[in-house]
Amino acid sequence: MENIPLEELRELLELFRFYLGLVLETLTFVLGMTGAVAAYSIKDGRPETRVYAMLVPCALCLFIGVGFLVGVYPAWELKVRVDQLARTLAFGLAPHTIALPWSLGVCGILLIGVGATLPLMARRLKLPSTDVSDSSINDRRLTSKS
Repeated sequence: MENIPLEELRELLELFRFYLGLVLETLTFVLGMTGAVAAYSIKDGRPETRVYAMLVPCALCLFIGVGFLVGVYPAWELKVRVDQLARTLAFGLAPHTIALPWSLGVCGILLIGVGATLPLMARRLKLPSTDVSDSSINDRRLTSKS
C-alpha cells in the first residue's frame, strides 16, 4: 500500500516538470518571435505597415497569455495533490510545487501586457519614413559622386 502514493507522486512530479518546462519554452518562443517582429517592423520605418505587422505577435501574446491564466487552476490542483502525497509519505522537504501556478500566472499577465501594448507602441512610435523610390536612389548616387 505504501508503494502506490510514491508511484503517484513520481508520476505527478514528472507531469509537473513537463508543464513547467513547456511554460518556459513557450514564453521564450513567443517573446523571441515578438521581439524579432517588432525589431524588423521598427527598422522598416513604414508607419502604415508597422501596425499590421504587430497584429500577429499581439494576437499570439494575448491568446497564449489567456491560456496560461486558464492553466493556473489545474496547476493549483496538481500542486495540492503533490503536497498531499508528500505529507502522506512524510517527506521532510516537499517539492516546490508553487512554482508552476505562479509561473503560469505571472507569464500570463506578462504576455497579456505585451500583447496589449504592442499596437499602442506601433502607433505612437514616430520614425522618419525611408524613401526608397528610384528617383531618390539616383539623387543620392549623383550627390555622392560630386
